[in-house]
Amino acid sequence: MSNLKYQFNLDSKNQDSVSLLYVTSASYEGDWPSYIHSHCFTELFYVKSGSGRFVIDEKSFTIEKNDLIIVRPNIPHTEISEGPQPLSYITLGVSGLSFSFKGQQEYSIFSCANQQKYLLSYFRSMLSELETKQEGYENICTSMLNILTIHLKRITDSAFEVLVSE
Repeated sequence: MSNLKYQFNLDSKNQDSVSLLYVTSASYEGDWPSYIHSHCFTELFYVKSGSGRFVIDEKSFTIEKNDLIIVRPNIPHTEISEGPQPLSYITLGVSGLSFSFKGQQEYSIFSCANQQKYLLSYFRSMLSELETKQEGYENICTSMLNILTIHLKRITDSAFEVLVSE
């Protein structure tokens, strides 16, 4: 499994209440260590290619290219690659951000094929910024996260609120 994780270290004096913790890029390569886990922060999971299943609270959902899964904090979940093309994705760990979905769900899955050029570019750009860590990368990532949040509010069928968590 190819799995690259880049920590985001923003100086605490410049830190906003909503902050990027990390960006992860992963691709299934036959050694998938899929296990149920949870985080104390929100996770945004974007499928770049391939297909598989996403398991949340013991429910299994099919996922494929251009799906976006938003998982609220402390929700057990995992991903499983299935099909001829391996699952490849980028995730963002975000603190201070919570979503309130219709029906009080703890997660939501969106098909974002029509918005792929916007969404995937933000995920990839944040990944690239954290890989290279050129001057000002912290500000660029923070700005992209804010823009991404606004785009998510625009494109989702299911209305949600962005809540600053304590």
